[in-house]
Amino acid sequence: MALWTATLEGAEELATAWANVRAAVRAGMRRAVARGVVEGAAEARARHMFKNRTGALERSIQGKVTGSRAGAPTRRSKQVSDDSQDFGALEAHWGVIEAKMPYASFVEDGTRPHVIVPKKARLLHWEEPQGDHHFALRVKHPGTRPLPFMSFAYVKCERVMVREIEVGVADAQRILDR
Repeated sequence: MALWTATLEGAEELATAWANVRAAVRAGMRRAVARGVVEGAAEARARHMFKNRTGALERSIQGKVTGSRAGAPTRRSKQVSDDSQDFGALEAHWGVIEAKMPYASFVEDGTRPHVIVPKKARLLHWEEPQGDHHFALRVKHPGTRPLPFMSFAYVKCERVMVREIEVGVADAQRILDR
């Protein structure tokens, strides 16, 4: 039985090009998440529909990269493997856009009609802008309509991420075209 061997010319150049392609795609993904969450948060701060009384909710809207891992599968993804480490899974990146004020979800989603009762005092008290004072044992609040602002963040983040990933793929294509 004869043993056949073959030598591939340019294997080192191919391996180098492949490493550069992976690096370009990885950089594009990292840039996509980082820019996406920052620009998404800025969009939510700029395009909200709620009346900004103190600025606290608006200032609490922040975007940040929360982490990255190389090649590990998640509950929602399948591990793709190959015998060669050169073709292993790319690094995954995560980011979050959040509004940290405790009442942010009430503004975003609105509230249902509800009854307000005093927690520490015996009566509720409030003053109207004209100076009238009111007291009550309980108040039937009619609820509030939703004033969504995080959807603007989501749409902007998605568009920025697609744009940045396309830039990374174009960089990888330029490497392959050399």
